[in-house]
Amino acid sequence: MNPITEDDDIHVLHVDDDPAFGDLVATFLGRHDGVVVHRETDPTAALDRLDAVDCVVSDYDMPDLDGLELLQRVRARRSDLPFVLFTGKGNEEIASEAIAAGVSGYVQKGGGSERYELLANRIRTVVSEARATRRAQRVTDQLQNVYERTTDGVVALDRDWRYTYVNARAAEVLDLDPTTARGTDVWTAFPALVGSVFETELRRAMETGESVSFDAYFEPLETHFDVRAFPGEDGLSIYLSDVTDEQYARRQLASERRLLDAALDALDDVFYVLDDSGERLVRWNDGLNEVTGRSDAELSTVAVTELFVPADREAVAQTIERVLGGTETTGAARFDTGDEPPVYEFRTVPLYDENDVLVGACGIGRDVTVQRSRAAHLERVETIIEALGDPVYTTGNGGELTYVNDAFVDLTGYDADTALGSHAAELLKDEAGHEAVRDAIRRAYREDAPARLEFDLYTADGEAVPCEDNLSLLPTDGPFRGTAGVIRDVSRRHEREATLRRQRDQLDEFAAVVSHDLQNPLSVALGHVQLARETASTDRLDAAEDALERMDRLVDDLLELARTGAVVDDPQPVSLADVVVDAWAVTDTADATLTLDGDLPRVSADPSRLGGLFENLFRNAVEHGLTATRESTGRESRPPNGRAGASVDRTAEHHSTELADDDLSNRTDFEVRVGALPTDDGTPGFFVEDDGPGFDADIDPQSLFDPGVSTAPDGTGYGLAIVHDIAVAHDWQVDATTASTGGARFEFRTAHPARPD
Repeated sequence: MNPITEDDDIHVLHVDDDPAFGDLVATFLGRHDGVVVHRETDPTAALDRLDAVDCVVSDYDMPDLDGLELLQRVRARRSDLPFVLFTGKGNEEIASEAIAAGVSGYVQKGGGSERYELLANRIRTVVSEARATRRAQRVTDQLQNVYERTTDGVVALDRDWRYTYVNARAAEVLDLDPTTARGTDVWTAFPALVGSVFETELRRAMETGESVSFDAYFEPLETHFDVRAFPGEDGLSIYLSDVTDEQYARRQLASERRLLDAALDALDDVFYVLDDSGERLVRWNDGLNEVTGRSDAELSTVAVTELFVPADREAVAQTIERVLGGTETTGAARFDTGDEPPVYEFRTVPLYDENDVLVGACGIGRDVTVQRSRAAHLERVETIIEALGDPVYTTGNGGELTYVNDAFVDLTGYDADTALGSHAAELLKDEAGHEAVRDAIRRAYREDAPARLEFDLYTADGEAVPCEDNLSLLPTDGPFRGTAGVIRDVSRRHEREATLRRQRDQLDEFAAVVSHDLQNPLSVALGHVQLARETASTDRLDAAEDALERMDRLVDDLLELARTGAVVDDPQPVSLADVVVDAWAVTDTADATLTLDGDLPRVSADPSRLGGLFENLFRNAVEHGLTATRESTGRESRPPNGRAGASVDRTAEHHSTELADDDLSNRTDFEVRVGALPTDDGTPGFFVEDDGPGFDADIDPQSLFDPGVSTAPDGTGYGLAIVHDIAVAHDWQVDATTASTGGARFEFRTAHPARPD
C-alpha cells in the first residue's frame, strides 16, 4: 500500500542505467519545490520500490529490461501508478508503442533545460491527474457503498421504462432480482402500477423533466413508500423508502450528498461534468465558481464556451468535439475574467453509461498561469542569451555545468550533453584557471558584484584559447547556489596588444636611431662642409655627400620599418613569380643574376608589402654577397646603378628564368635564386638564396633580423629587420640559414594556403 498521502511531496523514481545522467535529472527536477527524486540504475530492482513513489520516470533503451517491459511489470503491480517514458531514442514507432502500452507521458531527452522543465511539468500533471482519479474513484466507491448500504431502495429507469439499476434495498423491498430486473419494463414487472398514483407521478416526471416527490401505498407489496423520482437525460432515478424509516433515510442521503460535494469542492483544481451535447455543465465544484466569478444558477445555463476568452472559444469547442468523439484530450484555455485571464490546462474524458452509451464528459482543470509565465520568461531569457553571441553558462554549487548556450558549444567544441553535469573548471581550465575561478568567486562574495578573470580555455581539441570570464553568483538568500558567467574570446585583443607593443618598440627604436644613428653622419657631413669652406677641397664635399646619402638610406629604411608593423588583415591571392620579377626590376642589382627555381607557388599576401620584402632581400644580397664576391675575386664591375639592363622573359615556364645585361659578356657569376619550399602541412613555402660567401661564422644568422645589425661597412642594418616584420605581419615564419653553395639562404613558411581568386 502506498504510504504517501496526497498532501506529501511528489516522490519520483527515476530509472536510467547511466548514473551520470541520473544525477543530472535529479539536479534539474530537484529545483522544483515538492519534487523528490529517487534514482535507480537497475530496472528490476526498481520494481521493489514502487510502493514508496508517486511516479516512475524511465529511460527506454536499457540492457536487461527496456522501458516498455518495465512499464508492463509496473502495471502488473500498481495499475494506477503514473509512468513517464523519458528517452533519447525518439521516433514515431516508439512513441506510438509507448502510448499504446499506456504510458502516462512521453518526453524526449534534449540538450537544453527546457526538456527538464517539460519533464517536471508532465510529472506534476500525471501525478495530479492520478491523485484526482483516485479521489474521484473513492467518491464513486463511496457513493456505490452509500447506495448499497442505504435503507432507501434506489432504482433507475431509462426512457423506455426499463430498469437500469436496482440496489440491494430496492431489490429487497420490491422482491426483485437485480440481475434479471435490469432491462425489464417496470409496468411488466408490476402491472398493479398501471392506473395508480405511482404511474401518474412517474410519467409526469418523465414528460416534464421535473422531479416529483410523493408517498403512496402499494398494495401488492403491502408497503407504504416515500417516492422521489428524478428525471434526467437518460430516464428516471427513483428513491424508495419505507415510511417508518423516512427520517433516517433522508438524513443518510443528505449526508452522503454533502460528502460528495465536499470531496469535489476539496479539490485544488476545477472539476466539471458536461452533458452529452458538450454545451452545458451538469456538475461542477466550487473551484469553477471561484475562478469564473459566476453563481451556480449562471453556470447551469451558460454555454460552456462562453466561460473563456473569445480568442480561445473555437479551440475549446474543438476540444469538446474530440472528447465527445471518444478521445481523451488535454488542452489549455484562458477563462474570461477580465484583465490578465488565468490560463488553465484541462484534461477531459468521455463519460459512458453501463451500456457504453456516451452520456457526457468530465474533467479537471489546473491553473498553469504561473508555469506558462515562467516558461515564456525563460524562453525570452534564452533568446536574449543566444542573441548576445558570447558563450554563456551556469553552474551548480558543486561547480557542475547546469546550462550552456550554443555559443559555448561552438567555442569549446563540447556538445551540450557532454558539458552539462561536468565540472566546469576541470573540463575547461588548468590548475591556474581553477585558482583564478576560486579567487573570482571569493571577490564576488566579498564585493557583492560580478568578478572578471582571464584564463586559457582548453577546447575539446586541446587548443588553448585566451578568454575573459565575467562571473556572477546566482541570486540566493541562503547558501551558495552556483555561478553564471559570460565568456569572451580575447585572442584578437591579445594580438592587437602585441601589435601595439611591437609598434611601440619600433617607434622607440626609430626615436633612438633618429637621436643617435643619424647624428653621426649628420655631424660628419657638417664637419666636412665646414672644412671644404675653409680649404676649398672637393674631397671634403664628396665625403659630406657620402654621409648625406647614408642618412638618406637610413631615413628610407626607418620609414619602411615603421610601416611594416601592422598586421595584414585582408591578404589576396598573389603570384609569387610575378612579385619576384617586379621586385628584381626595381632593385639596384648591378651584374647579379636572378634564377626562378621551378614553379613558384601562389600565396595569400599584401602584394605591395610582399614586393618590399623581396626588394630588401635582393638589396641585401647585392650589398653583402655581390660586394664580398668582387672583393674576394678582384673582379671590377660597373657601379650598382644600372637597373635598365635587367630584363625578363615573361613567356617562359619559369623552370630557369634568368635576368642579365643586354651584353651577356658583362655578367658575373653571382646568382640569386628563388624557389618553392616543401612544407609538412601543405601550406606554401619559398626560399631566397645567393651563392656569395654567406654569413660570418661568429654571427648567429637569426640575429641578422635585429634592427641595426649589419655586416656591411655602410649598411644601415634595417633591411632584414624590415623583411622579418613583413613576414610577421603576414603570420609567416622566416629563418636564416646557409645555402648548399655556402651563400646566404632565407626560408619562408606561410600560415595558410592561398585563397582562390
